[in-house]
Amino acid sequence: MRAGLLKETIGVLIPASVVDAYRSKTTVYKEEYTTRARVQTPGSSRSVDNMEIFFGASAIITIRIYHTILPTYRLRWQGRDYRIVGIDPDREKQEQRIRVELINE
Repeated sequence: MRAGLLKETIGVLIPASVVDAYRSKTTVYKEEYTTRARVQTPGSSRSVDNMEIFFGASAIITIRIYHTILPTYRLRWQGRDYRIVGIDPDREKQEQRIRVELINE
């Protein structure tokens, strides 16, 4: 992996269960650490879901292989949270390619 390609900073958000005042469990995401990454945005797509126009944005984030990333984690880039769709480790290049999609909340 060439270090000069890691130009962006991303945050890794880890899920945690929290019990609120009404004794219901909710999942909150806390930023555990930040790391350098290469972000490629192939573009966005427009689709119609339930008679509503939805603009989905996806990206491919490449980080070093020594970071532990699970599919339940979320990534934060430029103030937006992304859901992990797939993780493709590449031991030869010592990198992980993570396919993500923007969370619209």
